[in-house]
Amino acid sequence: RQLYGDAHVAGQTLGGTEATVSSLTLADLKAWYAKHLAPGNTTFHVVGDIGAAEVKEALAALDADWKSKTATPAPFPAPATPSDRLFFIDMPGAKQSVIYMGRATVAGDDPRFYRLTVANNRLGAGSSARLTQTLRIAKGYTYGAYSSVQRAHYPGAFVASSQVRSNVTGASLEIFKDLVGNYAQTFGEDDLKTTKNLIGKGNTRRFETLGGLLAVLETMSSFALPKDFIAKESAELAALTLKDVHADIGQFLPISDMIVVVVGDGETQLAGLEKLGLGAPVLLDRKGQRLP
Repeated sequence: RQLYGDAHVAGQTLGGTEATVSSLTLADLKAWYAKHLAPGNTTFHVVGDIGAAEVKEALAALDADWKSKTATPAPFPAPATPSDRLFFIDMPGAKQSVIYMGRATVAGDDPRFYRLTVANNRLGAGSSARLTQTLRIAKGYTYGAYSSVQRAHYPGAFVASSQVRSNVTGASLEIFKDLVGNYAQTFGEDDLKTTKNLIGKGNTRRFETLGGLLAVLETMSSFALPKDFIAKESAELAALTLKDVHADIGQFLPISDMIVVVVGDGETQLAGLEKLGLGAPVLLDRKGQRLP
């Protein structure tokens, strides 16, 4: 909600709220279906021991029974531009604090999206990356800490997050600031070699299962990617230089653009957050709305 605002779909609770769900009627659902679900906006993916002719024959009835039309989706509003950088939600008596740091980046069909996922790899893509290695292995503050980039039809969110013991909230936030803020300066040739090795070997397992193959097709059609997009990404990865990664980190992951949301015990943790250099914490309710 802080990254996208109230009017954006990404700023809403995915499953709705008690109020919004209870107010839905059958007429609402039928109207939504008629407006948004249409053959012209539909893709059908099949993976398995079956040929294209058999699939087309099985789906032939849809051509006759589903009236042809195209639904035009409403455009997504621009992400919010929050002037504040630190937000806090009070959960009295909480023994842990939840930390989210992030910003809006690029849409999933942007040619730069793949480079962004590569740049994130050594920061938080797995237990061998820096966030978990520092916050769990070195400090023992948490079970795990990760970062990822959402692929969406609007500028997807980069989010680094963890759940830490309440009494190390401030120390954990300092580590987040350091790891993200100094990521480019500390990313060296060994990191680039490790990144290429991990992603390259990971690609060999992307096609082992029917579900993996289906995911490739869905990504391809959802974001209008060419049939050889994986081969092109592999070539781009192989050609990537340390200078390229430093530039991507500077462009996509600047610490100055990050906002932080902390959920925890306000009585013991709120006062210490003002020492982080992120400004005074803005208090939110549990729905992400600012408190007076």
